[in-house]
Amino acid sequence: MNISDSAAKQTAYIKEELGLKTDFHFPKPNLNLDQLNIYRDQYGFELVAIPSVKDLPIDDEYFEKFYPKKNKFWKDDYKESILNDHKKYGGKFLLYESIQKPNFLSEIQLYGSEKGDEKGLDRLEKGFLEAEEKLEAAGDLEVSLASTKNRYGWSYNNIVKFVIPQINEELKNSGLPGELIIRPATNFIDSVFFSYNGDTETYEWTSTDLVGTKNKLTVGHEPLGGLSCVLDHDPATYYANIGVRFAVIL
Repeated sequence: MNISDSAAKQTAYIKEELGLKTDFHFPKPNLNLDQLNIYRDQYGFELVAIPSVKDLPIDDEYFEKFYPKKNKFWKDDYKESILNDHKKYGGKFLLYESIQKPNFLSEIQLYGSEKGDEKGLDRLEKGFLEAEEKLEAAGDLEVSLASTKNRYGWSYNNIVKFVIPQINEELKNSGLPGELIIRPATNFIDSVFFSYNGDTETYEWTSTDLVGTKNKLTVGHEPLGGLSCVLDHDPATYYANIGVRFAVIL
């Protein structure tokens, strides 16, 4: 299988899962098969795509289908925020982490299993550990309080400032293309490819702004709707039950 075949397989899967009648086309992703295999086998990223707003209108029908369990905290502004994701990433391939999000476990839960108690399953945990060690060595108490040795307990701002550069350096050293970002809020990818991301009682930061504010959307908490769950938080704050997964823009 070459990269074009892999991309075509993803396109066919999306059409089948959504029952879309329209023929839509994604430009060939900007990586080769060897690079895709490294992303998948070494770092746990899968090739996925989001249809454009032309092929999949992000309207009231869309939100009824993809967000059927909205909780009492739902804000109408979430719709516009999520629509912005589709305008930005729709019609393109990207890479997305497939790792299991865990349940809450005494503030020490780990990515990689549903229970969250298995070590060594998170292929990017090294980036968090190295970033935390640098912060600890710097002696900045305020910053280091908002960081841990795994994916939880980090503020959004610290992930962007300290963790992403650490992981990016390793990806670039592996000769891999693309820009590492915190995953967008749209649950399209999770709904179609990784529905288990809505089955556990922890949240994830997203790179999606709540329109008109500095807040970032958080998603995925099963008791508040699973994949339908959307909340928003100040990016400078940190929580023991908000983790993060990454995507790569190609």
